[in-house]
Amino acid sequence: MRKIREIWFFSLLVIATLLVQNASATIVLPNSSFAQEQHNWQGDRIYEQDGFRVLIDFAVYDTQLLNPDTNPDESDLVDTLQSELDLPGQFIYAYQIFNHPEALEEVGYFEIFGIGEPPLDVYADSIGALSDSDDPDTEGIEPTDEYFNPSHTRGTWLFNADYGPGSILSGEHSWLLVFSSDATPVVGDYEIRAPEESEFPASTHTPEPGTLMLLGIGGALMFTRRRKSAR
Repeated sequence: MRKIREIWFFSLLVIATLLVQNASATIVLPNSSFAQEQHNWQGDRIYEQDGFRVLIDFAVYDTQLLNPDTNPDESDLVDTLQSELDLPGQFIYAYQIFNHPEALEEVGYFEIFGIGEPPLDVYADSIGALSDSDDPDTEGIEPTDEYFNPSHTRGTWLFNADYGPGSILSGEHSWLLVFSSDATPVVGDYEIRAPEESEFPASTHTPEPGTLMLLGIGGALMFTRRRKSAR
């Protein structure tokens, strides 16, 4: 009986330790004064299908309604985002994704769509990500790349080990994923994929014209040298 009690006490201690560690690593987006007024644009959503168990936190911040006195956390976050990233739009969309410790799938691809009438009224070059902490143990996984498709109907963040730190494993979370827009926000929809199903669009890895010209010149010189050596 004593041994059973010892095992039970040890189990409770382990569970409590895990809960404390999980709580310390959880990052919560600051409250948005805009969302509080509109009652439709702050919260979280569960994405649970095909082995995925992902929590998506989301919020929007109206840069014209910032009030450091009533909501200092929101104001500090927006100031940081604007100083670190190019976010010229009135509204700043922010997401953070948490992969459940018991999830069967890693996250290699996160996409947002349906947040407005296509095409989205967004600043396509303003999509990006920002570390949420200076602590290496809790700062999250940095996306490999981020982009809007040409029609601005979908914004995508990739987590790919071939180009960066890798996918979001079970129990890990992402950086803050953000972009800006002048469109009044509405809640959109999401798509999540595993790393093996995540591919970079061809447009993001197309060589620049100067690079193509150098490759062409190099190829011509090599061809000429081969012809001379063949003689």
